[in-house]
Amino acid sequence: MKCIFLRHGKAVDRGRMPDEQRPLTAAGIKELIASLPYLARVTNPSHPEIWSSPLLRARQTAEILCEFSTTKVIQEKEFIASGNFHELLSELQHTASECVILAGHEPHLSDWIERLTGSQIDVKKGAAICVSFPDHAVENATVAWALRPKEFDQLLEIEAEALHSKTFLEEVNWKLDQYMLQIVNNREIFLSDPAEIEGVHQLRVAIRNFRAIISLIRAYLDKDDYRKIQAVFRRSANLLGLLREVDVLTLVWQQALADNGLDGTKPELLNLLNQVRKDEQQMVAALVKQDRFLKNLQRAFDQLKKSLKTKKMKKVSAPDGVLPSLDQWYEDIRGGLMETQEYDLASIHQIRLICKKYRYISEVFDDLLDQPRQDRYKTIKMMQTVLGDICDAIRNQEAVLELAVEPAGALKDEVELFIEFEKKREIDFQQKLENREWLKFFDEPSEADL
Repeated sequence: MKCIFLRHGKAVDRGRMPDEQRPLTAAGIKELIASLPYLARVTNPSHPEIWSSPLLRARQTAEILCEFSTTKVIQEKEFIASGNFHELLSELQHTASECVILAGHEPHLSDWIERLTGSQIDVKKGAAICVSFPDHAVENATVAWALRPKEFDQLLEIEAEALHSKTFLEEVNWKLDQYMLQIVNNREIFLSDPAEIEGVHQLRVAIRNFRAIISLIRAYLDKDDYRKIQAVFRRSANLLGLLREVDVLTLVWQQALADNGLDGTKPELLNLLNQVRKDEQQMVAALVKQDRFLKNLQRAFDQLKKSLKTKKMKKVSAPDGVLPSLDQWYEDIRGGLMETQEYDLASIHQIRLICKKYRYISEVFDDLLDQPRQDRYKTIKMMQTVLGDICDAIRNQEAVLELAVEPAGALKDEVELFIEFEKKREIDFQQKLENREWLKFFDEPSEADL
């Protein structure tokens, strides 16, 4: 994890107005517009959290950064203005983000940096100091770099060197910690409102991301340990499966009604889905709430850390531990699709699974991706959507019949309409796959690009 302490830009002098209302000067804004794109570019892959003091000059600095950042939400925090060090520590220890950019003030920033790292640094206006926390341990904090605004163009070279000097073990441990914390946080979000469909979806995605990391490091685990650890996380994800499936069926049925101009009519299937959802939600929430749910995951997580072949992983750089697998999966996907001359559900499902793995690992380790591989990620994400829509349309037809056992009357009519809608979607996506227009997205980049 890293926290980048960013001092606000040049502001109107004191005394001309209340301190909290002092804005940036025109020169200060111009300097930040020139420097902050570099900071955004090197931190965007980490999807940073942006924290700001509520004072106007710091808020404006954060807003300029947001213009270039993938992060568009600024979290205002009073402790940044007051200089409360203990609140800083608490916030850093509880964030799930691997990168925080904090827009604040002197003398608080230099005081915090010294207390964290022992380094005495005078933080000039518009300057940034990156403090690294290995394994999220505050006591191990070190200054990674310190740059004045006119030096921000050095960031690209600094970050590239840091990336290639990091071992695969360091990168994996960092990601495992990050995504385990994400599971914990998403569990709390789900339990706070089990009826919210996004809550169960994000908890399931967090577990799947973690399982993708385990799959990536399979060669560095004992076979039996790998199987047992994966089984624990698989069971946890499967527990949420029916709940998510009912949510998908509900969304599809609502879309079918809207497309046919039948909103507000045909209530029987929706009532059935709502009742199944309510019953399943109550059962799943009760199980997820139990201490055993989290303890089982934590035990598997601890076992995973103990089982890693650390000596072997230390000898591999982070890019060399991740990128060859992505490249091989890309070729497997491309080759599999090229060989699929006609619609074959079993083959499509297998290719879809590789697409999922490729997508999850690309998103988890997106800070390692160069531009050609970022382009490949977009291609695979698009392809996964096409294949997923085909598989989901088929599965949805099966699932609705499993829930509506021997339907009669109005419910039978609605189930038939649902299946008719999904059958049409299945055919549309099948034709989209078979016209092979997607081939143009798989043009090979030159070796020099990779």
